[in-house]
Amino acid sequence: MAQEAQPTESLYDILYADRARLSSYLAQIDPNGVITGYKTSTTDGSSVGSELGGGVPTVASAKARYSIENKDLAERTFDPAAALPIEVMNRLDENGYIHRDLKNVPIGGLLLVKGRFALRDFSQFPAFWPLMKKILPFKDLATNANNQFSKKTISVNDIESLFKSLLEDIPQPVQLTFETSKEYLWSTLAEEGFATSPIDIFLKHKGIIPGEWYILAIVDGHPISTENADDASIPDSFGESLGIPFHQLAQDMRSLFGRPDNNYGVSPLVIFRQVHCSKVNG
Repeated sequence: MAQEAQPTESLYDILYADRARLSSYLAQIDPNGVITGYKTSTTDGSSVGSELGGGVPTVASAKARYSIENKDLAERTFDPAAALPIEVMNRLDENGYIHRDLKNVPIGGLLLVKGRFALRDFSQFPAFWPLMKKILPFKDLATNANNQFSKKTISVNDIESLFKSLLEDIPQPVQLTFETSKEYLWSTLAEEGFATSPIDIFLKHKGIIPGEWYILAIVDGHPISTENADDASIPDSFGESLGIPFHQLAQDMRSLFGRPDNNYGVSPLVIFRQVHCSKVNG
């Protein structure tokens, strides 16, 4: 079912914006490129004039005229960066690049939908390692790994050590789950893209952000199934005997911390909500 069209003549509260990618899109559709600033100037002027005259009976009369002019030059510089996300979205929409029906968006296409979303912060996971050791299925992972590596024996301790190293060494970005009427979108978010600190959001909302939100995003992946699994084939150059087992182990680990199989993978460009105004009777 297609999503309703999002009006462009509105006031928006922007929570997240990928300005680097937005600038790249604008540079491709605008022949002038990305505008980095506006400057306007005004001039106010005034003048005062006076005339001196004199005469001598035997000398021709003479007159001298002078004027003093004052000019005030006022310049104002405007930064268009704040308007960039909505400006690019409107331009992309006008050129027909934005889809609103998730089912018909190709990989690499742009999608605009509304719904609600939740954020998850895994940056504190290393502190929970003693508890995670008791609940994660390390035995099953070790069994799967041994089924792949027929010449080696991988113990549960090996898998535990691997997970512990990943938690300590690999950065854990904020994760997003965006729910539309029927589908789920998943992504990671860069902290520098937030208009307000993610920590403030977590402390205030505990993850689920209330209200109706819109997301403009690049569709990177469809839900994973046995028919369209991205690990169906491995290039021969990766290593026939070594590559496939390691790849499968990485897939098992990703299933615990990465995108759920039934979610679409996206790269958000803008996350925003519409600001509704109400007229106050005077």
